[in-house]
Amino acid sequence: MLMSFQTAAVSFAVIVIAHGMAIGQLRANVPSADLAVATTSQADAKSEQAVPSPTPEPPTPPAEPPTLSVAPIDHLTYPPERPAWVDVENDLEGKTHRWIVRTPPCDSREECDDRLAIALWAEMENYTAQLVGTTDVDGLLSIEDEEVLKQLVARRYDGTLSQGNLPAFESVLELQIGPEFQAGLQRAWQNREVRQRLGAVGVLVTGGWLALMTVAGITAGVSRHRATRG
Repeated sequence: MLMSFQTAAVSFAVIVIAHGMAIGQLRANVPSADLAVATTSQADAKSEQAVPSPTPEPPTPPAEPPTLSVAPIDHLTYPPERPAWVDVENDLEGKTHRWIVRTPPCDSREECDDRLAIALWAEMENYTAQLVGTTDVDGLLSIEDEEVLKQLVARRYDGTLSQGNLPAFESVLELQIGPEFQAGLQRAWQNREVRQRLGAVGVLVTGGWLALMTVAGITAGVSRHRATRG
């Protein structure tokens, strides 16, 4: 029985010692855990400091307008062989005047011919108005002058161009108007002015003669009536 008591005592002592060692080990590990936590916090702080702040992005430049795949309908493109004289300004300074007649872009060559004939008359009226210094030149040129006007043509250009992305045609005339034709236009305008003035005076003169004849007729009738009564 004594042996059993001793054995139990030894076992209890071993348990107590083991328990004490475990508590000591636990206490020894607590600072290490705190140190690990502190170290982790410091590392996180350093990581936060090491991360650079985001750089602001530069402003986005405005978008460029889209390139048109089809040219505007009013955009005209001429071939390189187009002569330079078709774009010169009208010249009324020299002895021989130069006047340009051109068509707008046409769908066909036949349309250009028709438009050119109309443009010739219109431009000749514009030229005459500048020559005589008045816009009242209607009727100064007649259809009988068409052949004469054609003789003024010094050069003609019939070409093609692009209107937008479509093919088109044009015709251009250069008129050279010499001193004789200039003098003829001026005389025609002066003669018309004289006729218009004489016409107005003629109406007044006719009206005056009619009035005089009417008065004379009334006076003669009254005189005859008195003579009959007497």
